[in-house]
Formats: sequence, structure tokens, C-alpha cells
Amino acid sequence: AGLLHFGSWLLGAGEIWLILAALGQPASPTKCVIIESLSMVGRSAGFFVPGALGVQEIAVVVVGKLVGLPVETAMMIAIVKRLRDVVIGVPGLFVWQWAEGFRFEISQIAKGFRAALVRRPFGATSGAKDH
Repeated sequence: AGLLHFGSWLLGAGEIWLILAALGQPASPTKCVIIESLSMVGRSAGFFVPGALGVQEIAVVVVGKLVGLPVETAMMIAIVKRLRDVVIGVPGLFVWQWAEGFRFEISQIAKGFRAALVRRPFGATSGAKDH
């Protein structure tokens, strides 16, 4: 578990390194790991805030300031990291809603079918007697 956690920190640090390179402010891998790890500590500390909304952003800005990044650059890092959450999370919510709606429709069809069987058992006639 520790290796997986460390690996996710390294991937996050790589993401920060790419963002800084794209903004024309290359940084050392050490600085990127510091930003990533301490901002995740801030996000974890804000576990009581749903989605850590605002907590992650504040943590990135504070840590970025500590390592010498301008506030604007730190905010860009925070926005890109939040955008990743939105890009992954919103389609997941749509798929979940679709699956729940589909399951509800199937249950309604099954309920109607059961009600029809109770009113008129399979093979029963309409009430006319055969002569």
C-alpha cells in the first residue's frame, strides 16, 4: 500500500512538472514532489469538506508559495488538478444515473408483469364456459 501511495505521489508530481513546463516555469522533480505531497496532506486534513472543495486549492497555493512559485502559477496547478477530478467524476455520475434509471425501469416492468399474472393466471380464460 505504501508503494502504491508513493507511486501516486510520483504521478501527481509528474503532472505538476508537466503543468509547470507548459506554463514556461520548469521546476525540479524534488520541488514537484514537495508540492504534490504537501498539497495531498492538506487535502487529507480537510476530509470533512465534501470533495475537499477549496481545501486542495488553498493547500497548493500555500505550498507553492513556500517553494517559491507565484500565486497565479500555484492556482493554475490547483485548477488543472481539480479539472482532472471533474473530467473523471462527471461522466461517472452520468453513467450511475443511467444505470439506476435502467434498473428502475426494469423493476417497474417486472412489477407490472407480476400484477398481470395475479389478476389473470397463465392459461386462464376470459370467463366464458366451453360447451
